[in-house]
Amino acid sequence: MDAHAAISKILSEVEGAVDAVVFDENLADRIRDEEETVKSMAGPDVINKAYTETYNRSVKICVFCDRKISTHDGSSLTLEDPEGHIMGMTLTKSMIEEYKDRQDVLWISDDFIMFPEVPARGGERFILHPMKFPILDEKDGCYDVVVASPAPSSDIIIKRHYGVSLKEDLATMIVGFNITGTVRSRKE
Repeated sequence: MDAHAAISKILSEVEGAVDAVVFDENLADRIRDEEETVKSMAGPDVINKAYTETYNRSVKICVFCDRKISTHDGSSLTLEDPEGHIMGMTLTKSMIEEYKDRQDVLWISDDFIMFPEVPARGGERFILHPMKFPILDEKDGCYDVVVASPAPSSDIIIKRHYGVSLKEDLATMIVGFNITGTVRSRKE
């Protein structure tokens, strides 16, 4: 499956997908650079592992979608110490049920919890993890399929590049995958 066939499949099968385009390689480089500068409002660095994974795929598609779309089944954001211990994380709807009665977590919002037993030692960082994208898979000739959400500043750059109004309430996803026989390894 080539990028254009993948776009057709995404637009026809993903509820909430409004538009999709092949992600421009020069823009991909620019967004990589932007993602490296992102910090949280609270101060810790934000590491977008999801974008790095997507960036390293041979095919990248930018999908604009309404806010109804959901493609993941695990925590997409964690707060970690420098050794990788999880100090906090977002919860999916199914995970909320699992954690709702636990006494060993601190609820920061409706879908973000902290683990008070994991002490802050300095150097904490938020990690955005890649999410699965079940619409494309091996039977389509698509391998290592992942999806990333860009940081707000990257989202603005992408929308301006493609002429998408910033007034529209659209989310941006970058879907990356390898095609049979292609693996991309780009230097960081």
